[in-house]
Amino acid sequence: MYRDVQVKVLVNQDATRLNILNELSHLDQMTQDDLALLFIAGHGIKDPKGNYFFLPHDANTKQLLGTAVQWSDLQNQLKGLPGKVLLWADTCHAAGIAGNTKLRGNTMDMTQLTREFADAETGVIVLSSSTGQEGSAEYAGWGHGAFTKALLDGMNGEADFDKDGIIHRSELEAYVKRRVTKLTKGRQHPIAAGPGIQDFAIVRVR
Repeated sequence: MYRDVQVKVLVNQDATRLNILNELSHLDQMTQDDLALLFIAGHGIKDPKGNYFFLPHDANTKQLLGTAVQWSDLQNQLKGLPGKVLLWADTCHAAGIAGNTKLRGNTMDMTQLTREFADAETGVIVLSSSTGQEGSAEYAGWGHGAFTKALLDGMNGEADFDKDGIIHRSELEAYVKRRVTKLTKGRQHPIAAGPGIQDFAIVRVR
């Protein structure tokens, strides 16, 4: 489907602030015909001024400016890039654990953050794991959150509603919203936002 696919994965000790920002800077090489897909999963935190930060592996919550990735920095890095830019964010404020299902509570309004990020100036299409001040549910058996599980299941074929062998953005978005709501028994509702959201192919079903 895409002639030249370049993938960079940063997990655990490799997901440092410096490594994340370095990889983001490579997106400046994009052309108008390219598609960039950025997926982030983990915890976030709000500072006393209300700024939202994504916490990389080496984050120090007492020194957020120097060790965490500020939401506005991510926004500025992706702003105005040529081509199509998708951001999938499975992140919210860290909280407690209840039984086998962990609910990452969220003191920030993810609806507001998502819409501010995906304004007309950035040109970024965002799909976020939850709306408002909902948490993001995790289950030990999944190995990740409900949002990530829904994304993976959808791209593996569950979101191919028209059975054409191709998962389009609109299909995946609709599937993820429906699936996450079901997996979390209505406690979590993903939200999508973007300037003049357009539809396009994301992956071919194998």
